[in-house]
Amino acid sequence: MSKVALCISGQPRRALETFPYIYSNIIQPNNADVFIHMHYDEDALYMEKSHADNGPCLLERNIDKKVIELYKPVQYLIEKPRNFSKLNLNCSEKRLENHKKMNQHKNWTDEEHKKYIFKNLISMYYSIFKANELKEVYANENGILYDYVIRIRFDVIIQQPLICSNHDPNFIYYAEIGQPDNLISDWINFGSNAIMNIYSSMFLNLEYINTFQFYKKEEREENTLEPSDTYSGIYEHMLRDLMHLYKIPKRGFHLNTRLI
Repeated sequence: MSKVALCISGQPRRALETFPYIYSNIIQPNNADVFIHMHYDEDALYMEKSHADNGPCLLERNIDKKVIELYKPVQYLIEKPRNFSKLNLNCSEKRLENHKKMNQHKNWTDEEHKKYIFKNLISMYYSIFKANELKEVYANENGILYDYVIRIRFDVIIQQPLICSNHDPNFIYYAEIGQPDNLISDWINFGSNAIMNIYSSMFLNLEYINTFQFYKKEEREENTLEPSDTYSGIYEHMLRDLMHLYKIPKRGFHLNTRLI
């Protein structure tokens, strides 16, 4: 039987609600080892997200302990959210304008919008990196080779079984949700251990991917959503470009999934 690891990262949004779906449709059918990196601070339960103050905005107190009790991860790390800032990262004017429209109730300056955008972006990729690092250290210490590694957000409901062994591991897989620009959605992703190590390294590659200094614009797939002659798109565009840089083929799959 294939050896499978599941890496879960980020803020534990709606984690108690999504657990039964993730357990019955991912963990159980793949007999997956679970690794968790979680951002949680019992003294600061407000959830930061792209659309600030939209929907439920407070984490449940002690949800960190409840999540660990449910998932029983092989390894886990809980950290207070960090105030990440990387001043040499930037975004297109279109991304900035869209963010300003979503968060006009905040009355922020352009620089405050950018600070918020990149704090969240860096935090997300840091958490993905740390969850994968837990897996990689554990695997190396115990002589384990994972045939498949799955990365998922806490707030994803997956409503049918994902059987990794039915898929060729030599692709980066993503839930097909109809995005343009050949984007790779980040709700749930999986592939071989080698591929997912590259996927999870975005935290270390943000500067390289964000500008066209080394990885030229003409070498990348077209960006019609956030066109710029200076900066890459962010989030899914960054992931798409990283996979393209490493010549990793991508493959969308249709699975009944949704965010809550």
